[in-house]
Amino acid sequence: MKNINFKNIEDLNKYIDIHKIKILGSGIEGTCYLLDIGLVMKVLFKEVNLSNELQFKDINNSSFIFTKNIGLIDGKVKSLYMDYAEGCNLKKHIPVEQKITTIGEQLQVLVDDIKEISKLGILVRDFHSENVIYNNNFKIIDTNNYTIEDKNTESTNIREIMTSIYGSFLYQIIRYEEIKREFRNYGKLELFENPLKYSEQLKELICNLTDENIETVNEANKVLQKNFKPSGVSKRNK
Repeated sequence: MKNINFKNIEDLNKYIDIHKIKILGSGIEGTCYLLDIGLVMKVLFKEVNLSNELQFKDINNSSFIFTKNIGLIDGKVKSLYMDYAEGCNLKKHIPVEQKITTIGEQLQVLVDDIKEISKLGILVRDFHSENVIYNNNFKIIDTNNYTIEDKNTESTNIREIMTSIYGSFLYQIIRYEEIKREFRNYGKLELFENPLKYSEQLKELICNLTDENIETVNEANKVLQKNFKPSGVSKRNK
């Protein structure tokens, strides 16, 4: 599609009424709609000056959804258009039935894609788990506040994104002192850069500590709860 010039807010609302399939949600900046043309339309609560809203429109990355087109009223940006990422919002739903090592594989793809956008000088900003859509892969949305920086952004971006995602997935696991003590790399850049390697190590650690075989995040949570106290005081339930 091309950029759209609306006559006024009524004209924009008419466009929404014609093309809207459903509301995807509202945030601080605006409300998102799924359109019948297969795109997401984000209607901003405030009009903004046309500056860098389209600076990433030509970037194609499997993990990041960037704004491709805009809607304007009187020369100011009022709406953004981007590809639709189908799946569950990580803030609202953690796929605990997924295998730990599969998550590691999928996160490795995300890390590689973070490195790719970092090579372009892109700095990730205002990131939190609500910006992640999961559907057997990880998609990062709400990227319109990202900026271009002259300095190396790779480690900063990896920490910004992976700290939040790891926290969402691993909180129930890392809260056990037995895991913290053995899983010493938690919080270090090496861990964030190599999620596949460390997901395999984490699974093996849990199996060894509990003498039980686990595959999924949910199974890990259950066996740890059965064998240890979250306070960090070890108590094997024999």
